[in-house]
Amino acid sequence: MTQVRRIPSRADGIANREKLLDAAETYFAQHGLDAPLHGVAELAGVGTGTLYRNFASQDELVEALFERIDSTFAKVASEASAQRNGWRALETFLRQTVAFLVDNPATSEIIRRQADNDPVNSPAGRAWVDPVEEFVALAKAEGSARPDLTGQDLAAAPLALGSLQNFSPDERTEIAARMVTLMLDGMRAHPHAPTALPVGADQI
Repeated sequence: MTQVRRIPSRADGIANREKLLDAAETYFAQHGLDAPLHGVAELAGVGTGTLYRNFASQDELVEALFERIDSTFAKVASEASAQRNGWRALETFLRQTVAFLVDNPATSEIIRRQADNDPVNSPAGRAWVDPVEEFVALAKAEGSARPDLTGQDLAAAPLALGSLQNFSPDERTEIAARMVTLMLDGMRAHPHAPTALPVGADQI
């Protein structure tokens, strides 16, 4: 009996691409962005041919990961803006983006590499920076944020925690929760008693 060879569908291709991106996030967090790409294919459970059909080079894979991060940050910024309160929007954006970094510890390294590869499309020019500028301006107008705070300050704040990937998952969560508390205190408009730093935090 002749065996009919199954031709991969478009859905298969999309699924393989997503599996490769998921695997790359994990693999690069463990081994760095310059690790051999065959490790990504192995972790995704696909052949190297499938990997290179989707991403012809390391730079293409990094760019795809960057676009995924960019979409996530844009969604967080949009949802934060919908709160119509500057400080709550600012705090929501910072907490949610830092939580994303905890779950995806290679994020800062991916953004830095993409900025080196394509300076024209650096993170500073991404669309999500505009809503961040808007709710920082609103927080300042409300009197809740310090008058010299800028949208760029807030956009850069989560990325400053790039060293989180050097810690275990449990350590990352607690360290990130403490850093977010310190950052928010530094962004407030008026001097006040320091916010107690979380101990043993299991969320940001």
